[in-house]
Amino acid sequence: MILADALRPSPDRTWDYAIQTGIKHAVIGVPWNPPGTTPNGSFDLTSYADWKALYDLYESRGLRPVVVEGAPEPAHESIKRGDANRDQSIETVLNYLPILDKLNLRTICINWMPYKGWYRTRNNIPARGGALVTGFYQEDIPDAEPLLITQQELWDNLAYFLKAVGPSLEKYGVKLAFHPDDPPVPRLGDVERILINKGNYEKLLNIVPSAFIGITLCQGCFCAMGEDIYDIITHYSRREKVFFVHFRDIQGSPHSFCETFHDIGPTDMVRCLELYRDYGFNGPVRVDHVPTMAGDDNSRPGYAAVGRLFALGYLKGILDALHYPYS
Repeated sequence: MILADALRPSPDRTWDYAIQTGIKHAVIGVPWNPPGTTPNGSFDLTSYADWKALYDLYESRGLRPVVVEGAPEPAHESIKRGDANRDQSIETVLNYLPILDKLNLRTICINWMPYKGWYRTRNNIPARGGALVTGFYQEDIPDAEPLLITQQELWDNLAYFLKAVGPSLEKYGVKLAFHPDDPPVPRLGDVERILINKGNYEKLLNIVPSAFIGITLCQGCFCAMGEDIYDIITHYSRREKVFFVHFRDIQGSPHSFCETFHDIGPTDMVRCLELYRDYGFNGPVRVDHVPTMAGDDNSRPGYAAVGRLFALGYLKGILDALHYPYS
């Protein structure tokens, strides 16, 4: 297993904690305006120099980038919406795949949630000892008309995209790891959703069957779906479709749930890691959506520094106890 942490492209305390905890790999996002990349200060997705500068920023601190997460939204949002810029955006994707190949960046964590990304209606729910967690409650968001996008449009746009990029994924050896919709509900206000259950994941994987199209196994999302998380891990591990793992937990149902500390949620986290180990998963994993603990402000709900430090220690402790090799 490759133990990584999601680190923004501007070194801060989370970088220090990750490094001090022994993390050697990074899950990176593409910055909107990284300093010193191009004359106008913007990141060019088709520029090897820009990608290399970003890669080197992490490498200079002893962190090797292994996943691009929040797959470059300047291009991907138009593709998901199917708007007038879709074909140009797909061309951008086709142009940056060989760059990722050259940098040995093999995994893109992609979502299929246009207009609204991961979404919570509350971000200050009291948890153990006064820590704060996020939650989603469907009653907080009434349905709205007209719909910005329907499930059929989402499926059509997804098929169009996969048919366009499938051959290049194979050519350059880059994997697309599809993250579940979060929250996994069929409708969120004025948008519909499709990656909300196991059946729809099967449909996704059958659009363009490929060894390079698979899933980000976000444990919290699959639990929120009401799926049996142990069956999900077993099923997709056997098929070698687990490309990336988000290690987290929730309590509740698809329409009403909150995040939990990693050690007190309803999921048997040890059993999950035993399954990954027994089925030979050796890809990247990162902790996800942590409580905001004492000493941190709540300006980035789910991504506070101290909560991630706790979660990383908890994850490493289980891996060591299971004799599950990680790097």
